[in-house]
Amino acid sequence: MEKMDDESDVPKTKWPEAVPRESEDVILSISCGNSHLKWATLVKHHDNLITPEVFWRTPHISDEDEDLLKNNLIGVLVRYMPDKQQERVFGRSDLSTELAQMESESKLFSVYVVSTNLKQAALLYKVFSVLKNVGFI
Repeated sequence: MEKMDDESDVPKTKWPEAVPRESEDVILSISCGNSHLKWATLVKHHDNLITPEVFWRTPHISDEDEDLLKNNLIGVLVRYMPDKQQERVFGRSDLSTELAQMESESKLFSVYVVSTNLKQAALLYKVFSVLKNVGFI
């Protein structure tokens, strides 16, 4: 995994290491536009077919976000995800941030980010870095 030039903490991947892991049931896809983020959850079926489940759109993550400044990174994630996607990622919705942290440790999933906005890519990487079993691609 290589690092991006301008944001040294954000990994940059390429084929073949960027394929979903065999044990993943859920994949998050995030596209960073100029004014908002487009999210999608993709789910793997019993025949290994991966299909989109839900699409949603949010504003960019602000580097002045209260939870981000307090290092409550799970709080940022929970706020940006609909309940159904919280269930997919954490195993349940309406979570406290401590419970979300514990729940996420048992899940294995990848986050695919497509972005020319290096600041947003860096903020997303920071937010998802709190989850132990996540592959940020």
